[in-house]
Amino acid sequence: MKLFGTIFVVLAVWAGTPSTSFVPDTPLAVEPASYEGEETGGIQDSDVFLQSLDVSDPTVDSARAEYRAGRYWHASEMLRDRVAEGATATPSEMLLLARADAGWKNWEGVVAGLDGADWLDGIEDGGGRLLLARGLESAERWEEAVQHYQRFRSTGGVVEETGWAASREAQVAARAGLWEPMFSALAEAGRRSTQLSQWTVLQVTRDALESGDAAQALRMFPLISGDSAIADLAWDLEARALLAAGDTSGALDRYQALVISGDLRSARRGEAMEAIAALAAARGDTVAARRAYEASLDAYPRGASGARAAWGVLRTGPVDAEQALRSARILDAAREYQRALIGYQRHLNALETVPPEPATLLARARLLSAVGTHEEAVVEFRKLVETDDPDFELRVLDQWHRARGRQGRRDAVRTIEGWIIDRYPASRKAVDITVSWANSALARGAYPEAAAGYQRAIEMEPSHASAGLARMRLGQIRLQQNDQEAAAEVFGSYLQEFPNGGRWAEATFWTAQSLGAIGRDEDARRYMAEIRDRDVLSYYGVLTYELLEEPFRPDVPEGPASAPRIWLQDELRTLSLLVAAGLDEGVEVHIDALIERTAGSVPETLDLADALIEMGFSIEGINLGWALLRGGAPQTKRLLRVLYPFPYRELVTREAAERGIDPILLAALIRQESAFTPAIYSPAGAIGLMQVMPATGQDLARSQGIRGFTAESLETAEINLHLGTRFLVDMEARYGDGDLPLVLSAYNAGPTRARRWRNLPEAADPLRFTERIPFDETRGYVKNIMRNLGLYQFLYGDD
Repeated sequence: MKLFGTIFVVLAVWAGTPSTSFVPDTPLAVEPASYEGEETGGIQDSDVFLQSLDVSDPTVDSARAEYRAGRYWHASEMLRDRVAEGATATPSEMLLLARADAGWKNWEGVVAGLDGADWLDGIEDGGGRLLLARGLESAERWEEAVQHYQRFRSTGGVVEETGWAASREAQVAARAGLWEPMFSALAEAGRRSTQLSQWTVLQVTRDALESGDAAQALRMFPLISGDSAIADLAWDLEARALLAAGDTSGALDRYQALVISGDLRSARRGEAMEAIAALAAARGDTVAARRAYEASLDAYPRGASGARAAWGVLRTGPVDAEQALRSARILDAAREYQRALIGYQRHLNALETVPPEPATLLARARLLSAVGTHEEAVVEFRKLVETDDPDFELRVLDQWHRARGRQGRRDAVRTIEGWIIDRYPASRKAVDITVSWANSALARGAYPEAAAGYQRAIEMEPSHASAGLARMRLGQIRLQQNDQEAAAEVFGSYLQEFPNGGRWAEATFWTAQSLGAIGRDEDARRYMAEIRDRDVLSYYGVLTYELLEEPFRPDVPEGPASAPRIWLQDELRTLSLLVAAGLDEGVEVHIDALIERTAGSVPETLDLADALIEMGFSIEGINLGWALLRGGAPQTKRLLRVLYPFPYRELVTREAAERGIDPILLAALIRQESAFTPAIYSPAGAIGLMQVMPATGQDLARSQGIRGFTAESLETAEINLHLGTRFLVDMEARYGDGDLPLVLSAYNAGPTRARRWRNLPEAADPLRFTERIPFDETRGYVKNIMRNLGLYQFLYGDD
């Protein structure tokens, strides 16, 4: 049975022209997530405005088309080049340029193009004035921004824009300390939308408190709405403002009133009691402080307030053994190890003649190592390991093993690993260690040694999860040794031991692959059918169709059609206002309320998910889709398009055509990198749709001639896509050779690692190379994109 298909043959259609420009070794990191507002800063388009431009000039006409397609940088470059060639730009063309610059967050260009212009109020209902105000706001030229927002409002601009512009004006005026203009703008926002005004008040109050203007925060607090969601978020603002203003008595009264009200949930009750305790401690009343700290821990012993309260208990006088142990464990869980050690020591001191629990001594020894006092920790481990309790001895050896690993003592680590394997060969830890040794041998290319290690792990305790992994690795080694029959036996043994295990689809697929290679086609097809029945939309489900030489066309019904919902359209208009005003907290709460409202209705939830994805909230929309699946909703193409959406389709298609890449590949990659969220940031600092690192983006932008580039530019779909696709094309030029998994590995883990991995013996076979990728994250990343390729082709390929 021969494996072939579009997924594994990298066709010329996506092979771009090789580039000699700078390609950094920094990997484009994967994701985690935060929403930063809409791309164009809330400045709305206008077909009337676009149609008013001089379309007799082909450059302006092309720029207008690029702008409509969301290719704002391309539009701005066309217009700038036209001026550089000697053409005179009309006010309408200058406004188009400013809108295009705003689209890719080139606010410096917006200000440079509009500041001082005398035509701002004369066209497009003052849209140029509004753009200039946004640009000045971005440049933190607060007072000038306020002046231009006021001028825009005075012209009676577009109603929708006037509302969110007034909100931004109020926020900017507050930052500048211009309180009279702030209240005027706030009143205007309230006339346009009550919710807009309420969320603006909350934001201004918080900004005042964070900037140190406690007096203004206190003046604003009575204006905060009684709306339950807003009041909930503002629950302690007044108390914190009083405290910042130096009114400790007033702050104490407020916190006490909050506790007495009984309206606080446990976490906030804990926070309030901890604040009361801190105030009592500050005035020297240690008895009251101790009582409040204990009450805080009774209410909520976790999180930052729990750690502060636990430390407060230890600081406010003598403690008995139980109090000290409780505080130590809370601080330990909060990773405040030095303070936790103090708690454990005070616990031991309070015991006096009572023998301490061995588990407590082990926790203390572990923390001694965690804070760097390794040798003292080793002394304690040596004492504790002398026990008649085998389970406890294994726990001690495990912690001792980890401590030596933190210390970097590889010789000691190996010694302890040998003890664990000799004394407890059937333990999870022993199997894990044996598999780890085999992995090290595999990394060195010592396949016989690795195979022997994996076999030993399986024999030690066949039912352990690590023994399941060992079977997968051993099966791949047998394939590398061209022993398909042995491979089929190993993969099949996994299915016998773990018929519903986490790797059952992997084991089933490779069993089928191995059986097909030795001519047992009927048996192979039986295994393939099981994957198609149980997990057709997985990576291995997609591969199943390839193995059977069939197009990926799972039998999935279309599902319910979208229906117009007036109430949802009204709510989405409010959401758009909150987004344009930059009120991120209000946006989050409003989305949560919409999700709650549609709960229980599959059609309404699907409509909401579609709308959120269209507005740029792809992660929220996708999560709604997963919630529907978990709730038992039928698997339909409509639901799959929510789970695997394709927003920014025209941008992706245009960029792919210019780079010579399949747009389905780009969509599959973006779905994995960012779930189509343009302003998402990863923990490593990568930004946007294709998760470009700022330093990488800077170098690529220079090579692509992007003037005015900043890290913020990567939050725009067009710029991120343009630079990320260039990086992908460069990786293809280096590592293509028909091997898409290696190209994707380079994109995720960096060119340096990919250069090493292309020399692996499995590199000649894309499927087996994917299983051999050394990094778990990168291996999962490649599998997900290959799965996405099949799904996106199925859902959108016919378009």
